[in-house]
Amino acid sequence: MTQEMTAEFQPLPPSALEYMQARRAQLHALVADNFSDRELTHTAEDFELLQRIVDANLLEAEDVAGWEAMGIAFGDGLTTMVPGLAWAQVTDQYGTDAVLRYQATTLQIGVVTMLRKRAEANEEINVAHLAQWLKAFIEEKAHEYR
Repeated sequence: MTQEMTAEFQPLPPSALEYMQARRAQLHALVADNFSDRELTHTAEDFELLQRIVDANLLEAEDVAGWEAMGIAFGDGLTTMVPGLAWAQVTDQYGTDAVLRYQATTLQIGVVTMLRKRAEANEEINVAHLAQWLKAFIEEKAHEYR
């Protein structure tokens, strides 16, 4: 009989924060090089700019760091769109990752890899639609994750 590990949440450690900052800087450089009239704000207002990056095919599906930068920016935007959503580190049966956690519940969203997985599967990426879907999911289902 195997025992499933429960999720343990902690604040992001300095190493994760540094990694995320490096990915944000990478995305800022990509934006500066390709959309000199725009800047990332780390809010939901960035979803349009993230979509422009997707639509312009500026990242190859195999560009793990680039897609993780997009996922972090997407997560930053979600935290401004959904009160109670914040970055955390989770350790569970799948490993240790930076995720968005809703309040003090077990509801977690793996946004760092969410867009990358869609790019690798050659699926359509609609940033605003994903954000709205996640917001609705949290509003409708968060009570199940207490």
